[in-house]
Amino acid sequence: LSTLVCLVVLYVWKHRRYYYLGFKLPGQTLKHVGFLFELFLCSLETLAPNLRKYYSATRKKHSSIFKFWYAWRLIVIIVDPDIVQKIFRKHLQKDDAVYKTINFTNGPSIFHENWIAKWNNHRKIISHASFTPSALKSYVNIFHEEAYILAD
Repeated sequence: LSTLVCLVVLYVWKHRRYYYLGFKLPGQTLKHVGFLFELFLCSLETLAPNLRKYYSATRKKHSSIFKFWYAWRLIVIIVDPDIVQKIFRKHLQKDDAVYKTINFTNGPSIFHENWIAKWNNHRKIISHASFTPSALKSYVNIFHEEAYILAD
């Protein structure tokens, strides 16, 4: 038992800056320990609904950025589009464990690509092809039809 405690203390000491900065972010505190156990002990089928429930509850309190701890991992959720744009334009190595969970719950997409060169190339292709003025003009009829359906 003392060996296990020593290993945990050494791990926390080695990663103390990570935990220090993680606890400074807005988000869940010690009063959310019940949610942590619910999230940690749930199956993969119920993981996505539980995360959505936590997201909607926390989003009301913190509008642009918040965090939660999944076991010893810090997960930061960024909602502000300007901050997301700055982060996705940087060449950051992405964590495999988090992206495997996201791929399981949401399926693969451009945001979940871990290989930076491939991700950057796909992002440029999609942004240049989809958001040009001529491409956006072609979507106007579809937007009009869908808005008409929603209005009825």
